[in-house]
Amino acid sequence: MSILPAPVVSTELKYYLSINKNMAGNTYSRDDIGLVSTNTDLTCNISAGPMSTQSGASQYYSPNNAFLPNTTDYFFAKYIPDAAGYPFSVTEYTPDNTGRIRRQGGVGQKFQVGYHEPDNRVHDTRYYYGKPNGPRDLERLFGMEVGDVSHYEKNLVIDPNGQASVSYIDANGKTIATALAGPPLQNLDALPSNTSQAITTFTQTLIQPTDFTIDAGGLYKSSSTTFTAAYPGSYTLHYSINPALAVPPSPHNSTTFCSNCYYDVPST
Repeated sequence: MSILPAPVVSTELKYYLSINKNMAGNTYSRDDIGLVSTNTDLTCNISAGPMSTQSGASQYYSPNNAFLPNTTDYFFAKYIPDAAGYPFSVTEYTPDNTGRIRRQGGVGQKFQVGYHEPDNRVHDTRYYYGKPNGPRDLERLFGMEVGDVSHYEKNLVIDPNGQASVSYIDANGKTIATALAGPPLQNLDALPSNTSQAITTFTQTLIQPTDFTIDAGGLYKSSSTTFTAAYPGSYTLHYSINPALAVPPSPHNSTTFCSNCYYDVPST
């Protein structure tokens, strides 16, 4: 959490204890940031409660601003916006110890992480991390010289307006290409390059046979991938398997099938 700085009505230079308080009047702490609960269970999303407007930054950015009565010396006070109890921004990180940001809010109630408008719109910034959806993603931009597509990352960011932007990052962590994605938003002007042409349907391979790892002790193969859909719409996912590739080769390099067992092909 990052809280906006705010002055206090005092001539003393000292440490002010518990200057930011929650709605119960207690010191605002990490206990005021919790998981969002539903009718049945907790979710993986976090939400921060409001701060009391009787003290600290929340008081300064509210109609209770202590400088408002003195309009002669502090004429600027009437121009200070009202944060509605949310003079802070919250950053939520992915739970994988990578330090990557999952969601990031802004100052004010409507820009908080997890806030939903009556029409279910959100105004936080959301980050998605994945891989290019097959070689075509980069070959359309750079041709065959781009190299092995598995060495690149494809990140997707949804800003507070709902606009998606895509970044392609190489193995050195350098951004090699960026682009806006998705349809033009109703509250923003479309780019001149955006046309009303129909979207071309194309097929991409998300997982290759070489992407699987073998667990000999658990007797299974597994592979995973992330599909980042920047454009809203319908996507059809298919999977198929060649039985000859599902079992390891014998010492004589020939495939042996199990005749008294079965092969489970789960998809999650």
